[in-house]
Amino acid sequence: MPFYPDFTTSNYALELPQPDGRILAYYSGVAVFNFRGTGGSVRRDDL
Repeated sequence: MPFYPDFTTSNYALELPQPDGRILAYYSGVAVFNFRGTGGSVRRDDL
């Protein structure tokens, strides 16, 4: 199950073209995830 960030900020991006036409990207920065549980708390093992 993929988790998508609610907010991202990147101070630096390095994109490298690959021989198969795809781009390999390296980003440094911060990604904020907002996990909402169905109960009173989210168990660490669920993340």
